[in-house]
Amino acid sequence: MRRAVLTGHFLLCSLALALAQGAPPLPPYPGDSAPGDDWSPTGAYVALRGSLTFGGKGPTVSVPTTPTATALRPAHDVGGGGAIALGVELPFDLRLEAEGLYHNRPVQTVTLGGVTAAGNGSLQTAATMANLVWAPQVDGFPIRPLIGGGAGMAYTYGQASDLSRANVYLQNGGWHFAWQGMAGLEVPVLPGASLTAMYRWMHTGNVKSKCGVAGAPALSCTKIGFDDQGVDLGLKIELP
Repeated sequence: MRRAVLTGHFLLCSLALALAQGAPPLPPYPGDSAPGDDWSPTGAYVALRGSLTFGGKGPTVSVPTTPTATALRPAHDVGGGGAIALGVELPFDLRLEAEGLYHNRPVQTVTLGGVTAAGNGSLQTAATMANLVWAPQVDGFPIRPLIGGGAGMAYTYGQASDLSRANVYLQNGGWHFAWQGMAGLEVPVLPGASLTAMYRWMHTGNVKSKCGVAGAPALSCTKIGFDDQGVDLGLKIELP
């Protein structure tokens, strides 16, 4: 299954690159140079995005202690990251992107057996995504709405411990299938360049973790999924 997903993702990204090389010129758009000027967009672009990820409680994990299981739930603080995407304009105001991103969300607190205390650690995610974005043009209005989604593979490394790191309660790492949704706005600022602001929600599923209540995590927990929400601010540059 993982090999099939990776193969499909590679083919989709390859299609984006091929279309970028052979895409026809786009019609003029508010903020672009008039016909005859030096700038002549080809339909291909690169997008640079900085991310602010929201804090919040993570999923509850059941630690298989005896005689009864112990509930474990880390909470994350505000984090950050960034992304770079190579895309191509398609008909009907659609865009196809190959995106690489990285997010880091520090652990703020850990709730173990109903008791909450300050925690340590982080949840780091590096992903390659294939996105399809709709950016409709509105006559006489330079701002374009953005809405889209994507899927790909994400590598996560997470650890949640007490403040001294003497006891590691949760630890995971590995490749997992992920998907995301995005919505925002794009504002042209220079010929061939636009500022973007976008909300992003990303889900990474079926993450297998090691867990425990003291010392090193030695028990196998049930698989969980992580939700990652935040705001991206970026710059989209059309390639000549």
